Amino acid sequence: MKNYIYKRKKGLQYDTKILILTVICTISIAVTDLITNKSIIKDFFANSLSPLKQIITNTINNVYSITVYGNEKNKLYYENQSITANNIDLSNKLVNYYKIYAENEQLKKYFGITEQVDDAVLTNATIILRNDRYNLTINKGSRNGVEIGDTVLTENGLVGFISKVSYTTSTVQTIMSPLTKVAVKNIVTDKTGVLNGDFELSKDNKVKLIYTKSKDDINIGDIITTSGIGDIYPENIKIGIITNICYDEYDTSIYAVVDIYEDIQKVEKVAVLKNFSKE
Repeated sequence: MKNYIYKRKKGLQYDTKILILTVICTISIAVTDLITNKSIIKDFFANSLSPLKQIITNTINNVYSITVYGNEKNKLYYENQSITANNIDLSNKLVNYYKIYAENEQLKKYFGITEQVDDAVLTNATIILRNDRYNLTINKGSRNGVEIGDTVLTENGLVGFISKVSYTTSTVQTIMSPLTKVAVKNIVTDKTGVLNGDFELSKDNKVKLIYTKSKDDINIGDIITTSGIGDIYPENIKIGIITNICYDEYDTSIYAVVDIYEDIQKVEKVAVLKNFSKE
């Protein structure tokens, strides 16, 4: 018991010394602050907390940088998207320009025809179906102003005429059809006749020239064009060249075989001559 009391006294004495020492240090620091006009405590905490402050500052700066970078990245992304969209739009316009340019260049080849026919209009069309050897379907119809009786041709020559019309498509009856008759002339001899489709000759892209009055009216190598007689075809559309002269086996009349300039079985693009009217 005595030993415990002794140790307790020793502990109190030690605590008292620590307290006194702390008070003395505190008073000394306060006096020093007053004399030197500096805060040792403030400096102590400032120095102690400086690394932590730097860490916090760096963290804030990094977060700010990441945010700014993210915003700039998003801005650049949307700018790139806009540029890409503009480039696609320009590309499409360029493709359309060259498409229109090509069509205009093709139509220029028919200019001689439109020049000689008042108010004539040419419309490009594409063959979308070959109904049979004699008839074709094109991708233009009444909504494009196509009408029955309109002339169909290419830069190489006459193809036929419009025989049927729907809203979006039309049927072309070609000059190879046995039902087709075209008033023509021989530009070498200036003699006229009628061009008629023939079943056998059509296999070789050829037609028959009939109603010639004399053998002297036709010669191999003569060029045949439309004569303009009738209300369907304007004058001077190329058709083909005479490659043979024959006699009909039934009535011994003369006819000529005409090789058509345009390959009717392979043609893909044509033009429809609209607003042609005979005065």
